[in-house]
Amino acid sequence: MKKLSLVLIMLCVMTPKASSISFAQSSSRNNRVTSASGIYLTLKNLQEDSISFFSSTPSSTSLRVTIDHDIILEQNGNPITFAFGTIAGYINNGERYRAYGNKKKPGGFGYYKILMEEDLIFYSKKAMAPKSGNPMFYYYSDTLYGPLHRIKQGELKKYAEHYPAFAACLDNKN
Repeated sequence: MKKLSLVLIMLCVMTPKASSISFAQSSSRNNRVTSASGIYLTLKNLQEDSISFFSSTPSSTSLRVTIDHDIILEQNGNPITFAFGTIAGYINNGERYRAYGNKKKPGGFGYYKILMEEDLIFYSKKAMAPKSGNPMFYYYSDTLYGPLHRIKQGELKKYAEHYPAFAACLDNKN
């Protein structure tokens, strides 16, 4: 929280030259720029695909996730750090991620890649040390606001049959 608060305070007191922090305008999911990188401050921003802060120079290094799950966004050559728990998610090279969970509770927190949104929302997350040999875990939620539920390995086929777009994600190992 301290990092985000400091960033917001800095935004208010920056000089005109340095105040070129880029705020994004709403974008449509159908018209998403595939190279977009930025931050969703709220779940409403994530749901509406309205980027709150975006990188002024999108590249593969304009947004990074640290080992502590903090997000570092480069804007005009200046890094801005967002601590885990202070943002709802981010977009990197056109792929959206939702923040979920609590660092204070063991396991089950981090950024989950949004694979598709229909009547259920499907996510994936790489396993840190896969025991089963499968490096990817899959989840779903009813809404972007709702809790995530892990899909067990034996249930993947059932979900893939009902959601062909999810089956395509599984085929692509997203």
